[in-house]
Amino acid sequence: PYSKQYGQALAPNADGGWTSAVGGNGGNLSRTYYEQFTVTAAAGGQVRLDSLLLTAYVNLSTTNTKLAVVYSRSNFRTDSADVSGGVGPTGVLLSSANGGFLTPVLLTTSNTYRFNFLSAGGLPIQSGQTLTFRLYFSCGSSTLTTRFALLKNVLVKGEASVVTATRAGSGAGRLQAYPNPGTDGLTVAHPAASLGATLVIFSLDGRQVTRLYPAAGTQETRLPLQQLASGTYLVHYTDAGGTWRTTISKQ
Repeated sequence: PYSKQYGQALAPNADGGWTSAVGGNGGNLSRTYYEQFTVTAAAGGQVRLDSLLLTAYVNLSTTNTKLAVVYSRSNFRTDSADVSGGVGPTGVLLSSANGGFLTPVLLTTSNTYRFNFLSAGGLPIQSGQTLTFRLYFSCGSSTLTTRFALLKNVLVKGEASVVTATRAGSGAGRLQAYPNPGTDGLTVAHPAASLGATLVIFSLDGRQVTRLYPAAGTQETRLPLQQLASGTYLVHYTDAGGTWRTTISKQ
């Protein structure tokens, strides 16, 4: 089973084989072989799930080593959807390898990925509702042992309830925007971005309107405002260290 401390090693065969001779799916993804996780909103509350972070690779092989993520709010009885892209070790994932079942990520060495549940707005989960997501792996190696898919640091990112303008977060004072108010755009100063960091603009009713991915190591990101209606918006910067927030105005 998956361990928060150690993660998990998995393969169709207990010895780490993937070939059809040992009952595996080889270098092609199969709906039969997956690792499943669930997230449940607490009673009396609701959450908006933003993304899934994980570290994954296949031990000792890069031959057709693939990963896809699919999720469902009915335990795959009446609905399912692919993740809608995200960020990998070299930046934003290509549409041809964005983590969907038909467009899986090609795994190489141990790397961290951030997959989006929806391209905009996040995925709302109501009180008591459960989101189920499945990770599908493949490996085309003909070796019958030791080719385990290694999975660790599985983390779902999101936010409880509806975002409001008065909500404060730890480190909020470290996020600054200028010039504020802005017209065509403004610059947000934030902690040095780690891989997978996001900068998101929300309307005051909690709708996501813009998502950016700051380059690793940068401490400032330019926010374009041309397409936004005049008004007040919330800006959330999130990386491995947490979430920082501020409020901006578009004139």
